[in-house]
Amino acid sequence: MAIFNGSTATQGFSMFFVSTVDWNSVDATGAGLYSYISDDGHDIELLGSGFTGGATPTGGTVTSGQIDLNNDNFGSPDIVFSGFSGSLVTMTNSGASGNANGFYTEMLVGDDSVTGSGFNDTLKGLGGNDTILGGNGNDSLVGGAGNDSLDGESGDDTLEGGDGDDVLSDSFGVDSIVGGDGDDTVIVTSGVGSDFFDGGLGTHDLINWSGSGDAGGIDFDMQAGTATDGGFTETMTGFEGLKGAGGDDTILGTSGDNFLAGMGGNDLIQGGLNADTLFGGDGNDTLYSNTQASPNGSGVGDVLSGDAGADSLIGSGGTDTLTGGAGADALNGGAGSDTADYSASGAGVTVKIWAGTGVGGDAQGDTLIKIENLVGSSFNDRLIGLFNQDNVFHGGDGNDYFDGFAGSDSIYGQNGDDRIIGGAGGDLLDGGDGHDLVSYGSSQSAINVNLKTLAVSGGDAAGDTLVAVEGVIGSAFADAIIGDDNYNTIQANGGADWVNGGGGFDFINGHNGADMLIGGTGNDTLIGGLHDDTFRFSPGDGADRINDFGAGGATGNDLIQLKDYGPAFDTFAEVMAAASQQGGDTLIDFGGGDSILLVGINVGQLNAADFSFI
Repeated sequence: MAIFNGSTATQGFSMFFVSTVDWNSVDATGAGLYSYISDDGHDIELLGSGFTGGATPTGGTVTSGQIDLNNDNFGSPDIVFSGFSGSLVTMTNSGASGNANGFYTEMLVGDDSVTGSGFNDTLKGLGGNDTILGGNGNDSLVGGAGNDSLDGESGDDTLEGGDGDDVLSDSFGVDSIVGGDGDDTVIVTSGVGSDFFDGGLGTHDLINWSGSGDAGGIDFDMQAGTATDGGFTETMTGFEGLKGAGGDDTILGTSGDNFLAGMGGNDLIQGGLNADTLFGGDGNDTLYSNTQASPNGSGVGDVLSGDAGADSLIGSGGTDTLTGGAGADALNGGAGSDTADYSASGAGVTVKIWAGTGVGGDAQGDTLIKIENLVGSSFNDRLIGLFNQDNVFHGGDGNDYFDGFAGSDSIYGQNGDDRIIGGAGGDLLDGGDGHDLVSYGSSQSAINVNLKTLAVSGGDAAGDTLVAVEGVIGSAFADAIIGDDNYNTIQANGGADWVNGGGGFDFINGHNGADMLIGGTGNDTLIGGLHDDTFRFSPGDGADRINDFGAGGATGNDLIQLKDYGPAFDTFAEVMAAASQQGGDTLIDFGGGDSILLVGINVGQLNAADFSFI
């Protein structure tokens, strides 16, 4: 790091003498210090280590230097520094006599820091990420290559960023600021005057008025290149992004891709024809994604964010994303497939597209018009679509509930244990992480679902694609549901259903209907529910349990069907020989890790009618 500070500039260098800074007398010497007085009375000091030599240093390592200029006998001194990072730099101080002197420097290649004097300074960076402050006076600052930070401070200054992603600050006075190449940021702190701002050739240049202190509201027209307030007009061109001031601003974008932020106040923000990002900030803002200020206007897909306040966000003909933030917001997606985004909400939301309403978290009090898609929060959300509309839902974190209704919906549960209803139509149902269930409870006919092969058919399942789904809720009809090798939750619902849990430790509930329930391999829990159910077991099925077996006609004529056990278990007597009382339950142990626990059943309740053998 090399540092200048006004008339006492500090810079790392090794030195030879030129012109009026020629050596006149030694001021101080030492192994780490060499200081001399020049012919014109300038005090030049080198700091470092290992200095050798007499009147002038002949060796050693120079780490920094300081030049105290004699403004009463300024002249036109030239000082040439060399040997710093292999670069050559010339610092020239010139100007009139006495206090009218300015300060001119071209800095070294490297990350330099310069503060100008109280006069009219010219400060130029070369390579590196330089920090240049003009101080008082009408200064000229040039950043050069690198990502530089330039601030003219007081006076009528000229700032040029050069290459790199620069930050240029307009403080006081009538300034001219040009960003140059790179994605530059111009910071305006002096309010509207008669300044000139040019973002330069970058593709993401930003002008930031949020620190200008102008609370009265400014009219920004980026297409016309003007900022107007109280009869004053600033000129601004070459910017793709704008942050407004603290008042009630009006911001009009260009035909390019814009980032427009209102910040404080009740702002009106209008994007352009391309893909814009609009942010209202604090206050009750109105955001239009196009210059027509119409939900039916042209547009290619914008991002509109209201933040705090009761905001109105109006999309266009593109695929817009609307984030109302806190407050009762009005979200109008306009034409196209548009999204209401609640991912930043601090609590769970319930959003019903069909009703156009939202409650909870950031959705509280929201009204939704022409919204097709939803993004939930990190909490437990309920996202509900519209009949015969193709919805796209993303749940985020939390245990979410989705209902797409009719239409070809795409539902992504993401994190959490989610319940997903696709409804009629060919839906993409992706549970994501967690233990997720797809529900066909509203289907008007039977469904067939195989979680192992992911083949689906019938009723509302027809045309569906299942991804990362661990559970199924059936219809009110005679369904066929097969699990995979993981832990599955299968609720057969009504009808005479056929359910096979497959591998893994499964939970299967037949609910209503005379069901055939097969746990499959793994230690499964089976509930028949109402009506007369059949529970089928085969060798290798593991240690299973039936929570509601109706033995001997006590609670129903349920049946245990033993398949492929052979002569070891093909009679009721052989089964009873393997049965034992375990507290209030009956355990039938077939050996080899296979067993059936009949919860709440005593051995004496069982009879031959409770079993069949195939």
